[in-house]
Amino acid sequence: MPFLVPEKLPQHNPVVIAVRSVAPKTGCTSIVWKIAADYVQNGKKVLIFDELLGLPNTHYKNKNEQLIPSVLAGENPLNQLVDTVQGIDFIAGQSLTNLHSLSNQEKSHIRIQLTHIIQSYDYVILDSPSQCSESFLPANEMLWVCLPIKEHLFNTIQQAAEPIKIVLNKVQQDTNIANLNLYLKQLSNNAQISRQFPIIQNDKDFI
Repeated sequence: MPFLVPEKLPQHNPVVIAVRSVAPKTGCTSIVWKIAADYVQNGKKVLIFDELLGLPNTHYKNKNEQLIPSVLAGENPLNQLVDTVQGIDFIAGQSLTNLHSLSNQEKSHIRIQLTHIIQSYDYVILDSPSQCSESFLPANEMLWVCLPIKEHLFNTIQQAAEPIKIVLNKVQQDTNIANLNLYLKQLSNNAQISRQFPIIQNDKDFI
């Protein structure tokens, strides 16, 4: 029967990283896959969860995407949507139903299943682009993907909660990173261009 709530949730807590953006076409999904690939290369088990589950994924087509409507309706389990490519497990696909358009009960049902699925992973990376108002799961870390322009930095500072970690994408050879860092410090003392992951010069290079 759909929407049954398990009596007890698992205890394992993988690291959840939400990758977000304040504007479309910043390459948020490309950054997600780059981060996941880095972790997999270091022997970690990673799951990517595309929060726009009901829309076409821009990189990989889920072989089980025909099941998405029935999963979102609570008729099939979420784990049937787990697919794998290049050693990375992911849940993404295409449907006429958007994950964020579901009722609170339906979203809770998906969230509980996802909480169970992630127990076997070291890292879970949430692809949370600009269309998502908030992360689907509580995140240990939030990364904001920005184009190397002041407008995107400003808009991110206005929306993000501190501390703010920013990953620059589509950086060109003539981009003045020092100047952007100075501008960022003028906007907020608790924002920084993240050094945890490399600055991306061309997001298509990593897919």
